Amino acid sequence: MAVTESAAVEALLHTAAGAELSQVSECEAGAQERLGAGEDHREAVRAFLARRPPVFRGK
Repeated sequence: MAVTESAAVEALLHTAAGAELSQVSECEAGAQERLGAGEDHREAVRAFLARRPPVFRGK
């Protein structure tokens, strides 16, 4: 997991600790949209389809 994804997961865990489910779901949806648009996500999909390990660049 790249640094960007790790930071997003950590932020979501902190949010989930004291928030309503609707707020957590909204934060998670935003993180998925942001991270899913990145180059690392595209690389993950390409690597999966090619059956090779991904090479993440933190973008």
